[in-house]
Amino acid sequence: MTHVATLVANPAQRMPDDVALRAAGALPGAGGAAWLDPGVAVDIRFTPVGEADNRILGDRVRAALGGACVDVVVQKAAEKLYLVRPAKKTYFQILRNKLKWGER
Repeated sequence: MTHVATLVANPAQRMPDDVALRAAGALPGAGGAAWLDPGVAVDIRFTPVGEADNRILGDRVRAALGGACVDVVVQKAAEKLYLVRPAKKTYFQILRNKLKWGER
């Protein structure tokens, strides 16, 4: 799968259950939905046919959702931005350095 469509809803107004299915139906070669946060954010991987215009694909998904209050971002999977980046150091590694644990 070369592209991913990310759908994000306001946590106070969760997505209806069928939103991911309707969005996947509008995308060519769509795979299954991977929920990042159930009812709030979902990734749908797909492979478009030929050259793909992400804006047109995003508009196609929005039209399939029928006015649902959901933000849609379509991008190449290799360029996907992650909302949460893993920490390079753990909490305990930082404490160990600051408090000089293990040093005498």
